[in-house]
Amino acid sequence: SAVKANQPFEAEISIGSYSTHIDPNNIILAVNGDTLKIEEDGRVSLTIPPTYHVGLEQLKLEATVTNPLTGEVSSGSSFFQYHVIH
Repeated sequence: SAVKANQPFEAEISIGSYSTHIDPNNIILAVNGDTLKIEEDGRVSLTIPPTYHVGLEQLKLEATVTNPLTGEVSSGSSFFQYHVIH
């Protein structure tokens, strides 16, 4: 993905294989350490403020899901990269 310098990076994130039976309160989704609000349909809107330098940017994505029946917590993380261009 690419975004022009001085423009915000905007994305819509969907929770993979989301079920309407999953309570969004049992899911924590964070980007670069900031927790995001998950809508009832399992989607999240993300806006990263503009950057003024050209090059590669990286976002750290983290998800934590709590099983409401057992209390078991599962978590994972990954990275997403995008290019800032002129």
